[in-house]
Amino acid sequence: MSVNSGQNKPNSSIPNARCTLRCKARHASRAKDALWGSFFYLRAKAATLTYRKEKDRNVGEAQPSRRFLQARSLMGDSMHRFELTPASSTGNPDIDGQIQILFDMANDLLFPEHPRRDPAEFKREVALLFSYVEYHFASEELGMLERAYPSRRFHTAFHDHVRRETQAINERLEQGASIDEICSAIFFVLEDWAVYHVTDSDRPLATFLRESVPKGTEPRLPGIRPLKAHGALHADFDERILAGLA
Repeated sequence: MSVNSGQNKPNSSIPNARCTLRCKARHASRAKDALWGSFFYLRAKAATLTYRKEKDRNVGEAQPSRRFLQARSLMGDSMHRFELTPASSTGNPDIDGQIQILFDMANDLLFPEHPRRDPAEFKREVALLFSYVEYHFASEELGMLERAYPSRRFHTAFHDHVRRETQAINERLEQGASIDEICSAIFFVLEDWAVYHVTDSDRPLATFLRESVPKGTEPRLPGIRPLKAHGALHADFDERILAGLA
């Protein structure tokens, strides 16, 4: 008597199909992050190169070129104050709180109440802003690592791009770039970060963090002590920076 060994065999293709769908969704999410990152890199690099090229070309010229005037308008004359609105917030109190502090610091730097006369004080303000940017990035990155956030690598890649831009700004500052030029460069970096990264990367991260904790629990980002203990921030990071902003 023959027995049909496959008669009662469970359909193993269903779990495999579910796994395939999850993998496809994960890859699609990562591809979207990579696309936005590439778009930002190309846009930022093209505009920055145009500004620097035209600026260098017009040194000593009595009549600046049309492209230089357009680049200068993009980089400086159209600057506006940064504002965190309900439409642009992420819904996570830690992320939104840090972004609000960054916006306040940027506004104080870019739109001072009185004309600056001390270059050393301006350098200190820039260093303070960039230190807080690094704290914000490190806080998000450790939070993503602790909760195994699927898009962590692509999110961090955007942070790394901004880090390279702030390093380039610091180098220009040390080489004697004008305050106006540095302010324009800072505005341009923060503008693209606020428009693209906060909306398209920080908001999904905030949603993921909210869904990763029990209902009624507020998801929190790591503080400065865990960041130092984990090596996400240098041990000599000045905690007074945060104390002065609280």
